[in-house]
Amino acid sequence: MTIASLGLALFAPAKETNGGFTLSTVEIVVIVVALLGIVAILGFRAPDRPPHADEKAERDRIDD
Repeated sequence: MTIASLGLALFAPAKETNGGFTLSTVEIVVIVVALLGIVAILGFRAPDRPPHADEKAERDRIDD
């Protein structure tokens, strides 16, 4: 099996079933990429505190 035929096999359309719902490989890849994008956007939001706020609070506590 060559790389070209493997690539064509991966992007083959879904086979027809009797009333069942199947997704093609391309649709599955798009869904997975979209979900990963949503998780990345929600997971890497800017924190509510400024950077190094914990270190500043620790220095202030030690100075008092």
